Amino acid sequence: MDRSRPSVLSAQQLARLLGGWAENRGRLPERLARALRQLVELGELAPGTRLPSERALASALVISRATVVSGYELLHGAGLLDSRPGSGHWIAREAAGRAGLGVTALFPWQHRLAPPESALGYPPSIVDLSAIAISASPVLHEVLSSVTAADWSSAIDEPKYLPLGWPPLRQAVAAECSKRGLPTSAQQILITSGAQQGLSLVAAALLQPGDVVVVEDPLYPGQLPVLREAGAHLRTVPLDADGLDTEALTQTVARESPRLIVVAPTHHNPTGTLVNADGRARIAALAGVRSAVVVEMYASADLPLNDYPLPAPVAAIGGAESMVVIGSLSPLVWSGLRIGWIRAPEHLIASLGEAKAVVDLGTSLLSQFVATRLMERLPELGQHRNRELSARCNQAIGLLEELLPDFEVRRPDGGACLWVGIPAGDAGEFAHVALRDGVAVLPGQLCSARDAHHNRIRLSFACDPTGLHVGMERLAFAWDDYRRHAR
Repeated sequence: MDRSRPSVLSAQQLARLLGGWAENRGRLPERLARALRQLVELGELAPGTRLPSERALASALVISRATVVSGYELLHGAGLLDSRPGSGHWIAREAAGRAGLGVTALFPWQHRLAPPESALGYPPSIVDLSAIAISASPVLHEVLSSVTAADWSSAIDEPKYLPLGWPPLRQAVAAECSKRGLPTSAQQILITSGAQQGLSLVAAALLQPGDVVVVEDPLYPGQLPVLREAGAHLRTVPLDADGLDTEALTQTVARESPRLIVVAPTHHNPTGTLVNADGRARIAALAGVRSAVVVEMYASADLPLNDYPLPAPVAAIGGAESMVVIGSLSPLVWSGLRIGWIRAPEHLIASLGEAKAVVDLGTSLLSQFVATRLMERLPELGQHRNRELSARCNQAIGLLEELLPDFEVRRPDGGACLWVGIPAGDAGEFAHVALRDGVAVLPGQLCSARDAHHNRIRLSFACDPTGLHVGMERLAFAWDDYRRHAR
């Protein structure tokens, strides 16, 4: 972020950074001031950053303006805030702080970056439906229990750095891609620490500041900080009930001549839609048009919630030399197993491998060893996860229909979240009320490159059934609370 000019922080951005501030002890102004002080100490609010007005922040947090005024006064008294009548408030130049991430590339789940004792983090009493955290599959426990000391030695005795990945795992992923209709060699596979790192590597390798990238709207919120950090100019294409509007996509590509086209046609996050055969063919036809590279986010492909046959990656239809497929084992196995992969032409894999070597020298070999064993049991992993998520999806929809009948919801084709419409108000404001009432949800505007979908929330149904039930009950209570207090 350019430190030569004061940063301007919107009320919605500051509300995101504040996270679970209201769950701390003390009077509300003291809680707010304490959380703002911690943001300064963490470097998220740099000296010179201009804060939103009292009225705007009060609206975003659904609290009284007097609470914000008092909180700002406490910071001013501590020497952390400068104020001038008619000019607003900004972090004092003398305030200590490290360089932060910058307001244009905020991580969507800021509470996961804060220490457990911080007012910014969610306390254990919060039911977190904001992130898709997948519990460990029983198959993982079985695989770990079956590994012998001699088996571990085969991984531990490997003395090399392997930026491209452990050869047996690369071969296993390539074989699975080929099985799904996309002929692939091990040389076309790079192992990553999850799909998020995969997109980050691709963006760093293929983008220059100012390059145009076409993205979906809505989209997985983790894409936004990656693409903005790369300096991309984002252009959006809408989705409808059938998934990505491929006609609009074709027109946007012709008009904008993008460098990258990032799509998730198979169990899109957050809508859960599945693009049909005609739409997939349209996407494939765009690969290479005016040097555009299509990046297919494939991480949720293995999470169907219906009996439709799983389609092959779009790259299998055509244009594979100008397509990149990014997948992950985490949704099937466990969110804590950070193993993903990139399938791309060999020359690009070589370049990505060089970039990965600079970042981390290579993904953990022990994790790759376990992942290789798990690749042998993909059908079993899929059956378990699909049964589990289908039941939890039904439970979540049933609870919404019972407790919040005015909310709009449809059963997704796949994935682990619901894209829910609220009947009135602002999703960001509602999310803060819900957090104070004990449940975290993701407001829809965080899933948009153009700050849209203020009438939507993303609800994860990946948590255990008891937590899901409690979370939905709290959400219903929060909605009544919000309707009573929102202006």
